[in-house]
This record gives sequence, C-alpha cells and structure tokens, in this order.
Amino acid sequence: MTYEIAYRWKELLVYTEGSRKFNFDCGWGVHPPVVYVPTQEIWDQVTPSWMHGRRSEILDRIGRDSRHVIEETDEGYPNPLLNPGLS
Repeated sequence: MTYEIAYRWKELLVYTEGSRKFNFDCGWGVHPPVVYVPTQEIWDQVTPSWMHGRRSEILDRIGRDSRHVIEETDEGYPNPLLNPGLS
C-alpha cells in the first residue's frame, strides 16, 4: 500500500493511504520536531479501522519519513479505558 506523509499548519501531520487519512498532532516550535501518537493501549480504540493492528508499521513509516521524534500520549485522544462512556 502506498502512503503519504504531509504537514498542515505547523502542528499537524497527516498520514494518508489512498483516500484514507488520519491527523496526528505535532509539537509547535520545538526542535527536533515531535509527533504525538496514541499509546499502544488505546491505538485501536482511537484510530479508524483501517489502522487497527498496524501501529508498528505506521509508526515506522512516520519515524523514517517525517524525521519527527515520536512521543506516545493519551492526551488529545478520547480514552475509553479511562472514560467508559466514550466506548
């Protein structure tokens, strides 16, 4: 599957496969650049189904092609494990 990594504004990394897209938040004004990704525990609950079970593959691509440091976080993603009302 071909993919693309693009940037919108200074704080958004857009990961695209075909017509499917997912936005990752990035740090603004930091060096080296940082992209914030959901932790392993919540990945499948906060990403679209086409990304489920593919976290390592997608993060490898982002790390290699974006030159951003990858930082795991649950901030900014609804966490059904911490808030069962979201699931």
